[in-house]
Amino acid sequence: MAIRPYGVFLGACVLLLLAGLRSTTANFVGGDQNQVVQFGTYDVMLQECFFQKIYATMPSPQTVAFNNPAAKAIAFISVETDQGLDLGGITASITSGTIGTSTSMTLQVATSPVSTQFLNSGIVRMFCKK
Repeated sequence: MAIRPYGVFLGACVLLLLAGLRSTTANFVGGDQNQVVQFGTYDVMLQECFFQKIYATMPSPQTVAFNNPAAKAIAFISVETDQGLDLGGITASITSGTIGTSTSMTLQVATSPVSTQFLNSGIVRMFCKK
């Protein structure tokens, strides 16, 4: 009984698919290790009105506050880590203000899993209406 070429091809495709799935899921250590946390909906018409870097080894959690001097509402917030999830992720929550209507916002940004200091650096960006 001869092996048909399409059987070998199909077997190779299945092996590649399984190998790809395995490498993809290996990067995610837990369900709460986000690399990016966003609030609101990004729109190209928004302009960046706030930027703050949180450096590795800073105490966690950090409180980030911004009061827009231009009195324009903050419509979108992005909190990002600058490295892969192997060092842990981030969590962020709004402690004061409302996306889309408030001109001042306060966030609490922490490491995930919980640690006394940030294991990698992060960036907080706020985008305001023009």
